[in-house]
Amino acid sequence: MDLARRTVDDERRKLVLRYIERHPLFERMAARRGIDLAGRWWTGLESMLLRALGRCRHCGQSKACRRWLVSAAASEDYPAFCPNARVLEACRIMDPGAPGPGARRVDPS
Repeated sequence: MDLARRTVDDERRKLVLRYIERHPLFERMAARRGIDLAGRWWTGLESMLLRALGRCRHCGQSKACRRWLVSAAASEDYPAFCPNARVLEACRIMDPGAPGPGARRVDPS
């Protein structure tokens, strides 16, 4: 990979990481599923993540999301109200360090 391409990829990665930091609910939901958003596994998936972060930003279910995230009895399944459930599941599958299906999830609190 040439230097110019690496520079563009690094800048794009920094942009996505900044957006992730501004969306704590998305970040916490990912952490709850054992997904490491700081990892390099999502290189090439920046557009997918930016669209998901936009959906999170405009989601009308932020109160329900916060309640679900702090609930000690939250189910292992993604909540039905989450517009990013499929993206988060795709991230869990793509992240080589994330737990497999049915594994105990991480509590980000």
